[in-house]
Amino acid sequence: MKTKRASLKRGGALLACVIVLTASLLIGMGALVKWSLSSYKTAVNRTMRSRMLYTAESGCQYALAYLCMNVNAFSDKPSTVDFQICSQQFRAVAANTLGSDMILERYYIDIVNSNWYQTNGFAAQDSEFPGMRCTVSKITVKSGIRWTNTLSTAQASDTNLYVEVDQIIEARSFSLLNYGVFMDGPMYLVNNKEMIISGNMHCNGIMTLGGPAHGNGQGLYIAGYLTCASDIYCIANADMVFLTNVGTAAAAGGMRSMDWYGMTLDCSNSNWRELSDQVWNGGVMSAAHGVKPIPPPIPYIGSNTHQLIDIPDAGDSAGLAQAKYANRAGVRVLTNGYVECCVSSIGTSNIYGYAGKIGDAGISTGATAWLTTNAYFWNAVISNWVKPWDIDVGNFKVWAAGAAGYGFFSNQTTAGILYVALPTNRPGHAVRLKNGSIVPNPVFSGGVSNGFTVVTHNPLYIWGDYNIEKSFHVDSDANAVCAGDSITVLSSGWTDGHTVSMTSPNAAGTKYWTGMLTGYCTNRYTGDANAHVGCIDSLPRYIEDWQGAGIFNKEIRGTVAAIWGSLYDNAVMAIDITKSPKRLWKFDPRFGYAAGTPRFYEFVPTEWKRVAKR
Repeated sequence: MKTKRASLKRGGALLACVIVLTASLLIGMGALVKWSLSSYKTAVNRTMRSRMLYTAESGCQYALAYLCMNVNAFSDKPSTVDFQICSQQFRAVAANTLGSDMILERYYIDIVNSNWYQTNGFAAQDSEFPGMRCTVSKITVKSGIRWTNTLSTAQASDTNLYVEVDQIIEARSFSLLNYGVFMDGPMYLVNNKEMIISGNMHCNGIMTLGGPAHGNGQGLYIAGYLTCASDIYCIANADMVFLTNVGTAAAAGGMRSMDWYGMTLDCSNSNWRELSDQVWNGGVMSAAHGVKPIPPPIPYIGSNTHQLIDIPDAGDSAGLAQAKYANRAGVRVLTNGYVECCVSSIGTSNIYGYAGKIGDAGISTGATAWLTTNAYFWNAVISNWVKPWDIDVGNFKVWAAGAAGYGFFSNQTTAGILYVALPTNRPGHAVRLKNGSIVPNPVFSGGVSNGFTVVTHNPLYIWGDYNIEKSFHVDSDANAVCAGDSITVLSSGWTDGHTVSMTSPNAAGTKYWTGMLTGYCTNRYTGDANAHVGCIDSLPRYIEDWQGAGIFNKEIRGTVAAIWGSLYDNAVMAIDITKSPKRLWKFDPRFGYAAGTPRFYEFVPTEWKRVAKR
């Protein structure tokens, strides 16, 4: 009995252990299942959130790609229409590609603020074009995805998962007229007078510099970034050529000459890159620094940039037709002598209506005549008489206000642009601007000025002070650009009465506050038939003696951009550099975006934020 009782006790203990172990196992299995379900739920949520995050992010990338591919170079900026089209396209893509478990709940694109225009501009050092000024605005993109599928009862609380990505895209708008000097080719700047260029300079070819001899002027000063897609050389008086040491105030020695301990510091020096960085702190860069050519940003034009100012042609492609200034003008005068005004627009095409012809009252005759053809004068530099079509800017402004209100003052894509084409390209035929101290200045919402742009495919002359007084439309200086096959300036002291025997009349100090798009050619110094002075030394061209009655200034505000070879004013010109003016070139960012100025954009994603909530 005792043995049997002991056996029963041992059996009961074993049973109890089995029961306890079984219960523990069941509890552990339950916990494991619960943990597994929780882990599964977490994994599913993580997967869902990752999919949603990547999908939301794709909306930002789509907006960035759309802006890069579709912004029109001849429009002001990315517009609300661009944002609407992009939004519609991505919503359609999302509707066709997202599964049934996700929907695009939010997609929003707009500018952060309305200030697209910044007076001082911005030097984009992290850009493909370092040192090139641009205006900057920020575009915000908000892309939100919601999860709509319930996988199981356990995930009911996650039915409304939502992930949003907010992206800021920095829109940078560049223009060739954001440089002090831009040369699409080699640049020769060897000057015998004081010359001060305040603004960035760039050339796509070899840059040759030189200063005046000791005691003859104060030197050549370039107070801005100097970039060259080839080599930079100094061939005369290196100690009189001063370049900017970026980041150092001028008072603290910010301007450093190209003389380096008695040697010329240029690309001929084997340590050019290292020494130039040390001396100018990154303010002077050549191809050795990685500078690349900047092709003029003019879509549809290709390498023949002169087409930008050429007359319309029936054989032009739609893109080329859109690019030409002649088809983007509020008022245009064509080779048949007809004056036309833009009366409406269909898509990217402008519709023109007849407004008169040369010779009509109000256009060519009467007290307010603005286009006359009866003047002539002698140009000793080209040894030819010049018979210009004279544009009286003041009278044109009055005429346009009454006869061309829509195209010249209301339509933002054509406002402020005047195009003139002569019926002949023979030497001596040109367009001349006079009475231009005040220019038309169409102003749109927010006080933005479209300014005044004058374009001709012929040689262009500017007579006297230009755009130096307040506009009658707004109390600020107007945006202004002049573009022609070549540009020659006549001082405020010029008169047409000079004869062939008076080959070099005396000039007077004159101010030209306008950007210039012009051609270039080789010029010959009359003191030495073998010495050729090209490019910037004689751009804009001059035909007067600026030293005759004293040293006079030729002051330019804006950009001089030589982006094509002159076709009709391309003879070798006999320039006497001893009669050249003292040049003061001050870059003014207000003139970077005048009416019709081609521009290009760079879109850089900056701030990024994820927004998630259940």
